[in-house]
Amino acid sequence: MPAEGSKSRREVLADYVVTHDNFSKAFVNRMWGHFFGRGLNEQPAVDDFGGHNKIIHPGILEDIGKEFAKYKYDPKLLIE
Repeated sequence: MPAEGSKSRREVLADYVVTHDNFSKAFVNRMWGHFFGRGLNEQPAVDDFGGHNKIIHPGILEDIGKEFAKYKYDPKLLIE
């Protein structure tokens, strides 16, 4: 945490969460699951990433995740 308090604890946490490598992919996978009834993993769970639940279409997930980051993580633009 910055000592000067230039950011609140909530802002620091939000920055940490959003900059994690899996954030955009996890969000995209959840939205995919919401619209299509299952995630992009072998097992249909939308919130289960890891070596035990391989991603079936990693290219799709990676590309849409990058676009979501370009949209500054705006869910409305992702849905469009």
